Amino acid sequence: EFKGSSIRLLDADTRSLQSGITTSDAVLEETAETEFVLRGAERYVPRLEQLALHEVAPSRRTLETARDSSNFAVTMTGPGTIDNIVLREIADPELAPNEVMVEVAAVGLNFRDIMAATSILPDELENDEAYWRNLGLEFAGTVRKVGDRVTNLKPGDRIMGMGKGYLRRFAKIRADLAMRVPDGIDLIEAATLPTAFLTAHYALTHIGRLAEDETALIHLASGGVGLAAIQVAHDVGARVFGTAGSDTKRAFLKKWGVDEVMNSRALDFADEVRSLTRGRGVDVVLNALSGNGIDKSLECLAPFGRMVEIGKRDLADDKPIGLRSLYRNNAYSVIDLSTLPVEREKLFRQLLAEVEAKVAAGAYKPLEASRFPASRAAEAMRMLSRALHIGKVIVTFDEPSVDIELDLGAQFAVSAQASYLVTGGLKGFGVAIADWLSQKGAGTIILANRSGVPDAEAAAAIDIMEQRGTRIIRAALDVTDAAAVDRLIEEHAAGDAPLRGIVHGAAVIEDAFVSQLDAGKIDRVLRPKITGGWNLHVAVVEHDVPLDFFVNFSSIAQVIGSSGQANYTAANSVLNAIATYRRGRNLAGSSAAWGMIAGSGFVARSEAMTNYLDSVGIKPVQDSEAAAALSYLLRARSENLGFANIDWAAIARTNPGAATNPRISPLLGDRTGGRSRIQTELAAAPREAWDDLLADMIRREVAKVLKVEAIALADDRKLSELGLDSLSSFELKNRVEAQVEVDIPVAKFLQAPTIA
Repeated sequence: EFKGSSIRLLDADTRSLQSGITTSDAVLEETAETEFVLRGAERYVPRLEQLALHEVAPSRRTLETARDSSNFAVTMTGPGTIDNIVLREIADPELAPNEVMVEVAAVGLNFRDIMAATSILPDELENDEAYWRNLGLEFAGTVRKVGDRVTNLKPGDRIMGMGKGYLRRFAKIRADLAMRVPDGIDLIEAATLPTAFLTAHYALTHIGRLAEDETALIHLASGGVGLAAIQVAHDVGARVFGTAGSDTKRAFLKKWGVDEVMNSRALDFADEVRSLTRGRGVDVVLNALSGNGIDKSLECLAPFGRMVEIGKRDLADDKPIGLRSLYRNNAYSVIDLSTLPVEREKLFRQLLAEVEAKVAAGAYKPLEASRFPASRAAEAMRMLSRALHIGKVIVTFDEPSVDIELDLGAQFAVSAQASYLVTGGLKGFGVAIADWLSQKGAGTIILANRSGVPDAEAAAAIDIMEQRGTRIIRAALDVTDAAAVDRLIEEHAAGDAPLRGIVHGAAVIEDAFVSQLDAGKIDRVLRPKITGGWNLHVAVVEHDVPLDFFVNFSSIAQVIGSSGQANYTAANSVLNAIATYRRGRNLAGSSAAWGMIAGSGFVARSEAMTNYLDSVGIKPVQDSEAAAALSYLLRARSENLGFANIDWAAIARTNPGAATNPRISPLLGDRTGGRSRIQTELAAAPREAWDDLLADMIRREVAKVLKVEAIALADDRKLSELGLDSLSSFELKNRVEAQVEVDIPVAKFLQAPTIA
């Protein structure tokens, strides 16, 4: 409303005020920024970010594992970087008749997890089955539930296995694909066994056909598969050569009984092998080296030698190899154990039985491991990716409490045994919110307004809710009356249906330009929102009500600005602050800034308001869609979010000042397009014709605002006499400014001008 004014808003803490420097810099420096949050020597500026609902960052909660059996997974917000790893709540697995649910004690990480997390997995899926969403290929844990047809396992049995998506608290596995953990092995130790020993056993005994008195070269032998392969080779009775990439790891291998140890980072290991075997070479190479290491490993093969490839990187890169290296009756085989359960199930079950028997007999023993709790899973992944470990890297699920993200994709849960209060709930959008709560299963909904009486449209909706089985309480409540609010909260704080959620939607709208505001217009708009919101907060704190949610209904007008609504935007700003205040005290608190709601509410009942908002780029959203979005907003990490359908090009076109507002200007983009009709006409006409052209343009725009024929509008009648009020006058102002790209002072429209 005051485009010529320069106003800066500062939110400063005590430290920044005491220093003075940060504050004075924000006030005096030449900058386009108009809003600052000052915290000590740091300062922050706001930026509005536009997101799809599924992109909203979820809120977090602390899960106390001793008393809360909720499931959660170590997953990712998206592939590409290990920094994207998060802990997120998920539903319990649904069991097929032949499956069991296992409470996971620990998970062994594998290089495939790293490849999935960093987007280098060549066969990655692009749906919910993607590996980066389902990390963890092996586990050990305790059976908690069994499917109807399971006969070989029962709750309490200790098992281990491999598959996909086990990096979670509760997972499922086919009962016939699980291996039992012997009593003498700890479950966390057992998590080092499945993938390493199934791989090493399959590679050396089935594919490599390693025999007694033969020699095996095991690359990267200090890793999980390497250490398992050493045990497999020793069990066969073979001689073992090994490579490792550091002095520490090579020293470890010597203590583990490796006959000859070489450097995996130097390609002269091939010469050493030839020297140690008097030029013959080794019978089997278990390879995980990449690049030239593959070629050098092939050179190490004795006649009739077998090289078994378990590396993944060069396969993904389609690295060529020279066939001459296989000339002496040699074989080169590639294995990927993860495909066996699907493509060779009978063979896979045979491997499970063989490894299970070896573990039970004590031939295959748990491996050296670095352990990390689930809350440090990203740290564990980084250790594995940098090859800083010896043996396995294990993620455990034994923390007494863990912070997890909420699952925004899950159904929003309300209780059939609880009650929920909606202020402003007997009319408009409040009724739509109540209907949404009813559909979600709310047992009791308290709908409150000043009269306690619904209008006809609301009454019909309430009948449907009651037929659905929801108990509806109609309450007469003045939210600005602290005593009345306290009595209502006290009445419903406990009992058969204790209060568990509050939607504060009470509002009064009385628009006017700043120059038209008086104390009454300000007070009537501020009190229902601000005083009402604070009274509700005080009452629930006083009566110690453990709310699942407390949401204030704000407006997108507060977010992007709205001329003629200074009182309304101020009230909504305080509602946002109340939400932040509650969150800062670990209490439920949210503020939802709505755009134009169609189907119900004040805007839906006002054609003039609907036309005005549409003209400035705020498009309608159906009330049912907005209500459904609330399930995301209530579980979001940020307490202050908006939900609106915004035409940013229209915002830029109708509000020239928006482009200079750093809060929203990044969303506006560069204004493109040609001239408007009137600009083209003016450019082509002589100066003396401009008045008539402009009058015709204004007449057309007035007709659009009033929804009348332009020919019926007299040039000499005042706009106020034609039916334009403050709101529609501002719509006309925006329309005219958009046509001519000239700012017109608000005062000009308040002086009752004529078209002429």
